[in-house]
Amino acid sequence: MSHPAKFRISILWKNSVVSKLRIHISAPPSTSLNQLILGKDVVPVYVWSTSQEDISTPALKQLDTQDFADHLNQRLESKPLVLAFTEENLSVEDFNDVQFPKLQSLGKSSEFIPAVQSPMKALKKVASNQSSLEDIPTRGSALVVIKLDDARPDEDRGQLLKRHDSRINEIYKEALKVRNDVLAVYTSHYKSWMEPEVHRVRRLLQEQNKDSPLTINVGPILLYASSVPTFKINNDDIPLEFVVATYDKSKDNVLSLNMNFKNASSKHNFKVVFNNVAGYWSLDNASYVESKQELKPDKSIVAPVGFSYHCTAGISLKNDDIELTFENFQVQAFMNNGTKFSDAYNCEMFFTAPIWSGLFVMAILAIIMIWGLVMIMDIRTMDQFDDPKGKTITINAAE
Repeated sequence: MSHPAKFRISILWKNSVVSKLRIHISAPPSTSLNQLILGKDVVPVYVWSTSQEDISTPALKQLDTQDFADHLNQRLESKPLVLAFTEENLSVEDFNDVQFPKLQSLGKSSEFIPAVQSPMKALKKVASNQSSLEDIPTRGSALVVIKLDDARPDEDRGQLLKRHDSRINEIYKEALKVRNDVLAVYTSHYKSWMEPEVHRVRRLLQEQNKDSPLTINVGPILLYASSVPTFKINNDDIPLEFVVATYDKSKDNVLSLNMNFKNASSKHNFKVVFNNVAGYWSLDNASYVESKQELKPDKSIVAPVGFSYHCTAGISLKNDDIELTFENFQVQAFMNNGTKFSDAYNCEMFFTAPIWSGLFVMAILAIIMIWGLVMIMDIRTMDQFDDPKGKTITINAAE
């Protein structure tokens, strides 16, 4: 007898847009995350409406086309105008307040479904009466498909989604001038992120500027740096912008942290490997995924399990050509779902250079003081000409 997987989703909204998506999955050991939500045509769907409807959102699972069609039928009972905004590709990672500042402010009710199989097939199935923006019917159900396929060669994906956010806002408001009952759907045909690895947790983070602290907390790994790391290839500085972090746990004693960065022209992904041996965890090696080059830390990063590792001076992962440097670095692996660092092992030895300097100065002062005390104790009374058997010389005050 097979046991169905159980799911729970928590969506945190910030400034009216998805800021963080937390997924809790309880499934049999034979069920992998890839089997559930990583199909190539499984895409997120965002739905909003002019009506205040109380329709339960499906629990997190891969909704097939028929399930999504049945869910849409509940919203189509009042025969609204359906606007379908379709991207060529879209993923959960694309939904944040940087790309879509206007989207969530539209409509009186909304819902976000992170994994739907072929949602456009379901839309065309339940709303067969298709129309166009120039010929919107004043009543009755109708489907208007707006294709957002106008990518420009001089813009990155963030700029593309921001521009589409503005266009969706304009078209939706124009439709409201014709109809007061509008149901809008924003989705795509394919995923923009394809990640085949298993045992993976993904967490969305806000876009960070260069000087903001870098904090990564995924699964049993917590990492902090005072700023986004500096990256050099052949001594040329390459600016980085943090995108997302994931982790893999293919073995009980091995953890892999995958850090994805980008800049204006390219992506830069790094993989850091932690090992757990004899009660101590260590960061022994890393790799630059794009060129498959191995990187080594410039300091020994080792701490007992249950402790963190801290280095104020920073650490570098490097080889002869590549260097990735973290300032004010602290990391802890193999945690028990904690969000705070435990007591830290520091990279600086107990007797640091300032401590040695202080001890040296104190030693010199102590030697001087001891020498002075010995000199004072060696002072003698000058009595070598006194005759102990002779008459004592007496001097009266009157004389």
